Amino acid sequence: MSSTFFTEPPHWRWLIILYFFFGGLAGGCYFVAAMLDLMGRPSDRPLARLGYLLAFPTVVVCGILLIADLGRPERFWHMMLQSATWRPMLKTYSPMSLGAWGLLVFGGFAFLSFLGALADGGRRRPLAVLRPPGLIGSVIAVLGGLAGFFLVSYTGVLLAVTNRPIWSDTTLLGAVFLVSSASTSIALLLLLG
Repeated sequence: MSSTFFTEPPHWRWLIILYFFFGGLAGGCYFVAAMLDLMGRPSDRPLARLGYLLAFPTVVVCGILLIADLGRPERFWHMMLQSATWRPMLKTYSPMSLGAWGLLVFGGFAFLSFLGALADGGRRRPLAVLRPPGLIGSVIAVLGGLAGFFLVSYTGVLLAVTNRPIWSDTTLLGAVFLVSSASTSIALLLLLG
C-alpha cells in the first residue's frame, strides 16, 4: 500500500513522543502544584512540594529529548542565540522558537520552585522564600504556572497546525493537551503522594 496524505505518518521519532509525555507531566505537575500552593489548604503543601520536585527534573528530560532529536544536536543553541552577536533571538513567527523559549522560561521557574521545595523539606532554609505563601514565592508560582500552562497547551496547538487530517484545524487540541496533562499529573501526584 502506498503512502498518501492520509496514511503518511508524521516523521516524529520516539524522542518527540516521549517529549510530549514528559512535557505534559512537567507542565501539569507544576501547574497543579502552583494551584495547590496558592489556593489549597495547608495540608496540601506536601503534595504541592512533590509537584515542584517532579516538574524540574522532568523538564530537564524534555530538553535532553528535544536536543537529541535534532539532526545536529550540537547546534541547539541556534534556537536561542544569534550566531554573529550572541544576543537572544526570539522569532515570534516560528513555532519552534516560541516552544524553545517557552521551555527555557518554564525550566527557570521550575528550577526556582524546585529549590524552594528542597528548602521546604528542611534543607537550605534561606531558599524557603521561593515557596508561597510569601510574595516572592507566590509570584514565582503564578508565573511558573502560566509558563507550565503555555508549555502543555503549546504542544497541542502546534499539532493542530501541522495539517494532519485526523487532528488538523481544530481549536480544541491545545485544551485537550492541557486537560490530559492536568489529569495525568494529578494521578501521578496522588499515586506518589
